[in-house]
Amino acid sequence: MSTFKFNPMQVDGDGAFSIVSADLTAAEIATGAVATAEILDGTILNADVDAAAAIAYSKLAALTDGNVLVGSGANVATSVSVSGDATLANTGALTIANDAVTEAKVVDSAGVGGLFVPKMAVAVYDFDVDGGTEGVITLASTATIPDNAIVTGFMYEVLTTFTSSGDAATIKVNLPTDGDLSVAAAISAAGDPWDAGASSFSKINSTGLAVKTTAARAIEITTGGGQDITAGKAVFFLTYSVSQ
Repeated sequence: MSTFKFNPMQVDGDGAFSIVSADLTAAEIATGAVATAEILDGTILNADVDAAAAIAYSKLAALTDGNVLVGSGANVATSVSVSGDATLANTGALTIANDAVTEAKVVDSAGVGGLFVPKMAVAVYDFDVDGGTEGVITLASTATIPDNAIVTGFMYEVLTTFTSSGDAATIKVNLPTDGDLSVAAAISAAGDPWDAGASSFSKINSTGLAVKTTAARAIEITTGGGQDITAGKAVFFLTYSVSQ
């Protein structure tokens, strides 16, 4: 049985045609003659796709709404949803989750030479939540300042007027063990420092010297004057940087 060859084809004796040369070009193929059935599975490679092909995204496999492609442990592109500290909408908008930015996630110099990020801690005293018994009051809503933090500024704003039986109660803000952040001031002091709307940016304690923490500390207030607090709400702001 004879085989006849005529580039780029050959015809076997039984009349079967086959391609035998790599010289087959578009000129030798009728328009529309090669469809999916005529292409051997697994033979189209990345190099076979023109760099300017601009394949439409719609030609890719379906991707779940809001998901992204991420390389898996097996180095395979895998559809996953963005999770953890953020979510991703199908518009491309990234949303950071509430309370996701913590002290550990905000870079600071930790006393190393170079630029650093100054930080602010916020605490809230609310009589309805924290009570007003004379003495040290641990706040239910407060930030924890890290070890080796140097507190350099103190501010406050009164949201609800403070009262006590004779308005003689005093209030100061402090850090456990490490010292006072403000000077004790009576509700009845000149200037009404604890009336609603009052606010102040003041020096640290009576000395004006910065306070350094010797361990992680939560902000607290200390009341005195022989009277319990009977009403009041205030927000306290502390600025600090982390040293060694």
